[in-house]
Amino acid sequence: LEQDIQYIKKIKQINPDSEIILYVYSPVFFEDAQLFEAAKAHGFSYPKTLDEWLEPHWLKHDLRKKPVTPWLKLKHIKRIKDFERVLNAYFPTNSDLKLTSRHKCIMKLLSYWRYKLSIYLAPYEIALYHRYIRYRQPEIEGF
Repeated sequence: LEQDIQYIKKIKQINPDSEIILYVYSPVFFEDAQLFEAAKAHGFSYPKTLDEWLEPHWLKHDLRKKPVTPWLKLKHIKRIKDFERVLNAYFPTNSDLKLTSRHKCIMKLLSYWRYKLSIYLAPYEIALYHRYIRYRQPEIEGF
């Protein structure tokens, strides 16, 4: 996970305008697919009935925002989400046209120390500001 975070930071160093959208791998069923077999080995299985697909933890499976990943612990998912929040503040999306330069400047100020020092835990101040300005994530709300 830490190698992935450093890799993303390297990409942003090379090309700050690149749009990074994070997804946690959610298995897709292909007969004999290596990743799917590895997922099954860690306890993953798809619902067997339509009613099971309606259970809350499966509803957002296709968005990959609530992944069903038995090989990741809650602390890993939290680390990914916290990093994503800091990353989105330090490098706001270019696709949200209602973000003003003032919004972007404030987000950069809020996230600067976290991004530079690699301290992503509990970025509540960024979450509060994102809520205040109604920050849109393109992978969830479109462009």
